[in-house]
Amino acid sequence: MQGCRMKNLGEILFRATVGALSRLPLPVHYVLCSFPAFLAEHVLRYRRLVVERNIENSFPDKTVKERRAIRHGFYRHFGEIIAETIWLGSCKAGDRRVARHLAVEGADVLHEAWNSSPSMMVMTSHAGNWELMGLLFDCGVELPFTQAQVGEVYKKLKSPMWDRFMQDNRTTPLKGTGFKNLIESQDVLRFAVRHRDEKLMYVFPNDQYPYKGASFCEIDSFMNQPTRALIGGAQLASKLDMSVIYLGMRRDRRGHYTYVFDPICLHAGEMTAQTIMDGFYERLQRDLEAQPENYLWSHKRWKQIENNYKKK
Repeated sequence: MQGCRMKNLGEILFRATVGALSRLPLPVHYVLCSFPAFLAEHVLRYRRLVVERNIENSFPDKTVKERRAIRHGFYRHFGEIIAETIWLGSCKAGDRRVARHLAVEGADVLHEAWNSSPSMMVMTSHAGNWELMGLLFDCGVELPFTQAQVGEVYKKLKSPMWDRFMQDNRTTPLKGTGFKNLIESQDVLRFAVRHRDEKLMYVFPNDQYPYKGASFCEIDSFMNQPTRALIGGAQLASKLDMSVIYLGMRRDRRGHYTYVFDPICLHAGEMTAQTIMDGFYERLQRDLEAQPENYLWSHKRWKQIENNYKKK
């Protein structure tokens, strides 16, 4: 009982501290997070072997100096993600600051896809800052769907405290807008079946390594490596004949991103799930080759390759 009270007190103090920090101007956050980024790369060496191996395997034609620059750019970007995620906690629906930091390309794609299919799936990745998706409605563009028609898929974190905090933080800009569909990844199929008569826009992260028990397919070569890919979202889209859109998040400069919507198909029922995932990874590779530092290289994306290293 005492331990539970201490945990609750710790969570309250943590949220209060982060809440106060979130109100600082974004440039101040960047200054504060530059030091943790330096520590992560050079002192704590946070997943540095994983980062270096992923970059080396993904860019075999680059020189050691070029790969080192990508690694350094990643850790700097990692610090910026922390800064922007904390800042997100102070953003409310209709926040006029958002339009200065986020832009949209391909809004016409969203309108066409939304109007041509029973529902729509937007496939995302860990490029740019994926935590900022809740700000889409404040980018200053007209969207064909409302906040209440969005279903955001997420993978539950192991720590209950962090899971609650991240859920609350990423949905702060949507509070009071009618948004209600934050969907744990293992519940997506049940949710879709319950709501199959409703027109919804699903936001589905697709570049993680398949978690235990999840359906997956094999991509022959993504970033020069055979890759196991989650396929549940593509299977769902195909089954319900959704339109499928790839969402890239281009980093224009520090604190400024552009959402780029690129259609994979308008009628997923006419395609196989494998073909949809091939299209997703082709587009993601294009973006990573253009901005290699703009990705979560610390993610253990290629676990099957990593296991082969350990066996040697």
